[in-house]
Amino acid sequence: MNAFLNALGGKLAERWLALLAVPGLIYLVTVGVAVTLGRRHWHDPGRLRARLDALSGAPGAHSPGTVVLAALAVLAGAAATGAAVQAVGTWPGRR
Repeated sequence: MNAFLNALGGKLAERWLALLAVPGLIYLVTVGVAVTLGRRHWHDPGRLRARLDALSGAPGAHSPGTVVLAALAVLAGAAATGAAVQAVGTWPGRR
């Protein structure tokens, strides 16, 4: 029974990652890039590079606890975004 539950948990985590987290992460990255660059600088990768350099140079970026919390926040945000997009995607099919 224990092996069955472990296999079921692994499959559940795999499906969750494939269906929610990865598409949500793609949406979050796209929105983050769009907000950082804006409409006027959409073709300026140097601006995006400068923002990433500023984030990595921040004092909190070198603390393991901050990095873990940021990773968990991004993963939770990606899952929530994926779930929201999936829910909104079912609306046209209901009519």
